[in-house]
Amino acid sequence: MAKKQAQECPAGERWAVPYADFLSLLLALFIALWAISSTDSSKAKAYSQAMVNVFNTPPISKIFQPIFQRPPDPGQVRDNTEGVQPNNADGEAPSISAKDSISQIQFMIQEGGVLEQIEQGVLLRLPADLLFEEGKANLSSDEMATYVRRIAELITQKLPSEIKIDVRGYTDNTPLSPNSAYTDHYQLAAARAYTVAQALIKNGVDPARLSFSSYGSYSPIVPNTTLENKARNNRVEIFLSSAPQTAKNIKSVLDKNKPQKPAE
Repeated sequence: MAKKQAQECPAGERWAVPYADFLSLLLALFIALWAISSTDSSKAKAYSQAMVNVFNTPPISKIFQPIFQRPPDPGQVRDNTEGVQPNNADGEAPSISAKDSISQIQFMIQEGGVLEQIEQGVLLRLPADLLFEEGKANLSSDEMATYVRRIAELITQKLPSEIKIDVRGYTDNTPLSPNSAYTDHYQLAAARAYTVAQALIKNGVDPARLSFSSYGSYSPIVPNTTLENKARNNRVEIFLSSAPQTAKNIKSVLDKNKPQKPAE
């Protein structure tokens, strides 16, 4: 009896092209994270050169302050933004290139944000005084609305759909004004997180991927002993988390594509 020949898939190996692009984007993202977490100028220069080799983009010239590891605390107040649809009729934002993706990451940091890689995902920390006026929860200017829009573009165009986003609001312990529209720090922090979450949805982020939470004044990064420390504690964080298997795959990609340590 003649042996049947296995049928070839009509698609062939066309899947390999977008898959390779996806892996390249992941590599670029974490090269940027490595660069900002390094205080060694020679290492940062090597990582920047690796970025040039991957995407032919200009190297990162600025040496950023180190970031530290801290697992996220459980939220105090949570709410899923259910039933809200993006403004876009087709749910898509304009396409941006890989080079634009890297510039987006640099933009977030240079404008005052801090990227922190933790075990469960990636944390983007934004100072509240960058986004809001003191004691208020509306975005302070059109520039800040554009800032959040660019974050939304990065999320919708460059991150896998299984990535979940939690917008977290925090305040310092400064007493609220007697004329404040909010009764306590929980309400203010929740209102700010909600404002950012709604701005992300307005700019195309799927509401099913989003949640927001309020920590009030009870999860400071540093003691509220100085004005500088209070400014650090008064913040909004965008936490990007993934399923355990996805995180494992990302780690595998990093292990295979880790840049070589520069010569001493």
